[in-house]
Amino acid sequence: MSSPETAQRVPAYRQLANHLRAAIARGEYAPGDVLPHLRDLAAQYGMAKQTASQAITELEDEGLVQAVRRRGTVVRPAPSPEPLPIGRRAFEEGLVPLRPATVAYVPAPGDVAARMGLSLGEEVFVHDRVLGTPEGTALRLATRYVPASIARAAGLDDPEALDSIQAAVEAAGHGALRRSETITARSASVVEREVLALPRGVCLQRVLHVLVGAAGDVLELVDWRWSAEAFELTRALRS
Repeated sequence: MSSPETAQRVPAYRQLANHLRAAIARGEYAPGDVLPHLRDLAAQYGMAKQTASQAITELEDEGLVQAVRRRGTVVRPAPSPEPLPIGRRAFEEGLVPLRPATVAYVPAPGDVAARMGLSLGEEVFVHDRVLGTPEGTALRLATRYVPASIARAAGLDDPEALDSIQAAVEAAGHGALRRSETITARSASVVEREVLALPRGVCLQRVLHVLVGAAGDVLELVDWRWSAEAFELTRALRS
């Protein structure tokens, strides 16, 4: 796999990972192909089964392969992201709720509190949804955060009333509104990974929609999450 000099510097599992990665890049293992079993890799390259397992784990962490039950370690197809949609309605187009929406009053998570200008642990109203295809494949997670005082004043305890949140907060006396959008990313939680069936090595793309009142206070933050392989954003640059 490597020259004797290189082999002295590179761990055996990394050498195997490099070899398999190069084989995938050359097309020797195409998307959907199953890599050799660990015992076969260990025997072929003269290493312990645990060492071969470390190499496979490295490729999983890179998103190149995925463990599939009853098949083995399968080469994943290269991502083919679509253009990032614009606006909440576009995020929901063609999708359906896969489970009843949930609502609760909870302490604001740290990053949410910071973005909303709230004190750490300050109470917020949370509205959670899972959206996906009519066939049942989950594609989007949407969590809406509203300061508890605003939610109670606007009567948002009913999940069905949240479609008209802008009208509700305006009726509650918050004046003119403006929106902003932030695109970011983070690692998925265990629950998020399970719901979205994310392979190892694939993180979440997040789009944060923030609704700000006339006084500059944040009235709502909607945290959209999906596979980071789903969409891409392209911008023209000035020469």
